[in-house]
Amino acid sequence: LTEDAQKRLQVIAEYSELGSGFKIAMKDLEIRGAGNIIGHEQSGSIMDVGFDLYCQMLEDEIKVLKGEEIREYFRTSLFIKTDFFIPDTYMNDDKQKIEFYKRFESCETADEVDRLETELIDRFGTPPAEVNTLVELERIRAISSSLKISELLEEGDRIKIRISSLCIIPGENLAAAVSKDKRLSLDPNDPELIVLKYNEKSSEKKLYELKKWLQQFM
Repeated sequence: LTEDAQKRLQVIAEYSELGSGFKIAMKDLEIRGAGNIIGHEQSGSIMDVGFDLYCQMLEDEIKVLKGEEIREYFRTSLFIKTDFFIPDTYMNDDKQKIEFYKRFESCETADEVDRLETELIDRFGTPPAEVNTLVELERIRAISSSLKISELLEEGDRIKIRISSLCIIPGENLAAAVSKDKRLSLDPNDPELIVLKYNEKSSEKKLYELKKWLQQFM
């Protein structure tokens, strides 16, 4: 038997319960590769980039061939020191957890986050503090991405806000915000950084301060 044949037999042995067809198909796709993004050869490997990204690349390439405009995606990198997760006591199904993690992460606007939060509460009840933090972080990420802020990095009692070259906030508005808010300062060594110093210790109040600061530019 070839190495691929041995892998396929192992997959069939592992996924033998009723309803495993999709899992077997995905494993087979991983073994043989998904082929070129556009082409006839079955020589690619979908798992190298992930299924969702592969589908997005495929959609973008089709639009290029059709002469259509490709919408640019911008996602803010978020590095905030706080606990955010979905505990088993709130949602004990791992597949549902993964689904909600992915859906929250892919929200492009704060309104999308709000709608998904409403669905979450409707299905599972009032969320615990860790889930509320997760939702608030994704709301902050969505707002920051809309403004095209490249990074939010927490260090000590400060959050460094990195302004990308694509940022849609006018420079004079940023300058005015820094001059009138004592919590804000410019990094003398990096002109792209605005530093927000917060006094609150709780994660909830810290994130609320950050969100309110961002919302003024929406």
